[in-house]
Amino acid sequence: MDFREINLARARMYHFLSAMFRDEVPEALLEKMSSGVFFDQLLVLQDSCSIQDFCSGLGRITGYLKSKSAAAAYKELRHDYAELFLNAGKNPAFPYESCYQNRDPLVMQDAVTSVRKAYREAGVRKSEGYADLDDHIAVELEFMRYLAEKAADDNDQNSQFDFLRNHLMGWSVDFCAVLTGATSSDFYRGLAELTMSFLFNERMYSFAALAQQEAAPAYLHVLEQMSKAIAGLGLEKGYTLIAEGAAPVAANRSVKTHCYICLGLCGQEVTLKDGIITSCKGLSGDPKGGGRLCVKGANAHANTYSAYRLKSPLIKENGRFRKASWQEALDLTASRLKAMDPETVA
Repeated sequence: MDFREINLARARMYHFLSAMFRDEVPEALLEKMSSGVFFDQLLVLQDSCSIQDFCSGLGRITGYLKSKSAAAAYKELRHDYAELFLNAGKNPAFPYESCYQNRDPLVMQDAVTSVRKAYREAGVRKSEGYADLDDHIAVELEFMRYLAEKAADDNDQNSQFDFLRNHLMGWSVDFCAVLTGATSSDFYRGLAELTMSFLFNERMYSFAALAQQEAAPAYLHVLEQMSKAIAGLGLEKGYTLIAEGAAPVAANRSVKTHCYICLGLCGQEVTLKDGIITSCKGLSGDPKGGGRLCVKGANAHANTYSAYRLKSPLIKENGRFRKASWQEALDLTASRLKAMDPETVA
């Protein structure tokens, strides 16, 4: 493969991984993954791949897809996704850089400000149509896809490798390790191994590319074969998580409000940087708190940004939760209320 082909193959790999993490894997996509070009190509690659972790990940994914129908896989993976990424289970794997860079289960931390800066410098932003956060693993992977496709045309290597080094490689290994330990699904274990192995080899490739040296033949072989496999899935050509046009930086500001943690309702002044709460302090002149806050009040933004908060309505089926739309959840609630005997409801 020449330089352009390598970058396009890398972009396809980033595209695939982003699609696996951004939401529940659609049944139609699982159907394509379970048969045809993609599945056959993975089996071929398993026999010829010499990168151990990558081979292991492929084996887990193909084994899982082979063991059940696409419909059964979709139903099971919906529950897995909710438990792992929507906080419906006991051991979630938070898919946000903030949670790993700060070593606290908090979102919307410095990592978000940093990735937003990188997006702005590249002339893009997180798409308004994607409701999750800027430092979600899927958004960062799609951004790397964008940079790799851009590099294929204009030979700009530095920006993509800077982002890889400063962001993805700094936390994705921990995320994949947590994901591996949190899931009992071979699909997501395989995906974690695949992601970790790919990004590690990307790091090695970045050193080779910047030094204008040949990349490792084993890695180029994996890229070429995976590119052929992913092409068979017919993934969307456009971007779904990022959009062209840099988002403006929101002005720093302070908001006067009051604390909601207890009935004291002490006056509170909240400082925001680029739309993110960075601190809470007592409101000067407030007759209730006297301009002071307790420890809980001063850290109230930790409640707002707790990574453990639910992100979506959830419906329990056979003892496990799955993601639901607000309309579905409200309709289900209404139907069950209507089915009750008014005489038996307190």
